[in-house]
Amino acid sequence: MADRKLPGDELAQLARSVQRHQADLDSLLSASRLADQVLASEAFLRGGVNLDSLVGGWRTELFEFQDLARESVAGAMAATAASSSLAALSVARLPHIEVPNLGRAISESLSQYVSGIGREAAASLAAALQPTAMAATSGLLALLERHDEFERKADEALFEMGWWYPPSGDSQTFSEIGRLALAGKKVKVRRAMVELGRSRQMRRMLNDWTDLEPFRRRGRFLRDGLRDHSDERFRVSIPLLLAVIEGIVIDVYDPGSILTSPRPLMPDVAASDTVVGPAAADVVTMLWSKQDFSAVATGTRQLNRHLIMHGRSTGYGTGENSTKVLFALDLLAWLVERRLAGEH
Repeated sequence: MADRKLPGDELAQLARSVQRHQADLDSLLSASRLADQVLASEAFLRGGVNLDSLVGGWRTELFEFQDLARESVAGAMAATAASSSLAALSVARLPHIEVPNLGRAISESLSQYVSGIGREAAASLAAALQPTAMAATSGLLALLERHDEFERKADEALFEMGWWYPPSGDSQTFSEIGRLALAGKKVKVRRAMVELGRSRQMRRMLNDWTDLEPFRRRGRFLRDGLRDHSDERFRVSIPLLLAVIEGIVIDVYDPGSILTSPRPLMPDVAASDTVVGPAAADVVTMLWSKQDFSAVATGTRQLNRHLIMHGRSTGYGTGENSTKVLFALDLLAWLVERRLAGEH
């Protein structure tokens, strides 16, 4: 699809009218490029979902737009309104996003934004942007619908392979691993997940976890566990981090409890959080379910707290299992953050 351009005469007229307000013109042209990029979303749909790079581009444009708006005297009073309309485009992973009449909102807010540089010129530019913005809205909604379906199926395929994707992980990596899972490539999924567990992204997740008080109090254990994981001392990292999970869950969801396992609390967690809660309940059930020791071979690699802590599993110390415990911690951090914020 060819890029849509602003009519040359209108752009020239606008440029002559705002020579002393170049920052405002730059901001509007940045917004125009943003709309053009969203309009090109059909190409992304044809080539497969790659939301991370697309959303990243929107955010870059949005931040530039906001910075220029702050510097502009004429646009300062209306910068918030314009940014709010454009900000809706930068949250494409949120399934509950509502964007009624977004195209109209964008063009109207742009018109308000440049009211100080000549209403007629601004209205001309806003009118030129409106068809692009409206088409962009339609393309965005289609992209969201397709991505939601892809995400659901990819999550199911991953869990069937014994994996779950950490909520703090980026969208591009999820798309890559999700496509592998949907294609049934178990070995490649395992390699990609283990690699993610060793990545800088995983270390950044740990730093984010320790912003939360229950995690911060256990920061030294988390750091030791991640260091042991990085050094491939998996027989050390796994039991240490499983104990951290137990402690955090009890502290946050049932302080003072005599429970020795977070499993009884998970149904409440799943009921209170419809996005990640059910996944967390499934993961914790898998990790903490009771086992018949007589039916399990001592050398099993099964990742289960009871088998590990009671010495029945001597083969648990694998990179795959340690990575799964790290991902379980990220699931827990996602839930705890919302719990502490009063969202559930």
